[in-house]
Amino acid sequence: MLEIESRLSEVRGQIEQLSAQKANLDDQVAFAILTVTFGVEVQAINEAAARWDPGTEVEQAGASLVGFLQVVASAAIWLAIVGLPIILMVTLIVAIGLFVARRLGFLRRTSVPPPPAAAEG
Repeated sequence: MLEIESRLSEVRGQIEQLSAQKANLDDQVAFAILTVTFGVEVQAINEAAARWDPGTEVEQAGASLVGFLQVVASAAIWLAIVGLPIILMVTLIVAIGLFVARRLGFLRRTSVPPPPAAAEG
């Protein structure tokens, strides 16, 4: 019986000790500060900056300019080879038509009568 009582006292002592530790931890938790930091990850910006190369941009702009000039030159070549002969032929046909129409009398040149002379007084 004495042994049980001593064991019981020992367990009660442990319970009191653990209760004191719990109370101490509760007090510490009451004064604890929780710090949370939110931030934006700038990895996408860094990747975009890493991929940008001024030399590549200059090359692409130069290639675009050369492509544009090639299109303009091609249009000028087509106009010189195809357009000008067609324009010359149409102009020649219209000129011949006007010449013939004047010769046949369809188109007569009308002369504008001179203005009347002012009477001197």
